[in-house]
Amino acid sequence: AVHACIVCASASCPDLRPQAFVASKLREQMDDQLRAWMANPTKGFVADQGTGEIKMSRIFLWFADDFGGLGKPSLQYALPYAPEAAAKATSARLG
Repeated sequence: AVHACIVCASASCPDLRPQAFVASKLREQMDDQLRAWMANPTKGFVADQGTGEIKMSRIFLWFADDFGGLGKPSLQYALPYAPEAAAKATSARLG
């Protein structure tokens, strides 16, 4: 989750959060940041329901081990935070 909360100056990095992270709300804020990142079609997660093509932030490639590995493990990590329609369509294709 930390990769969604830092800004690395890459085009696919998440946007800067408009407020500071607070220890008592950290998990909630990190989850919120992940959802916002995945919902951004130019930075996070896009699933073309017509072709089945999936595009994800390059961060999932660069830090694949942090997300469980390349391919399906990274995808499974991202799905709970992806926009609902895209997540459902992708989950259906994964079986």
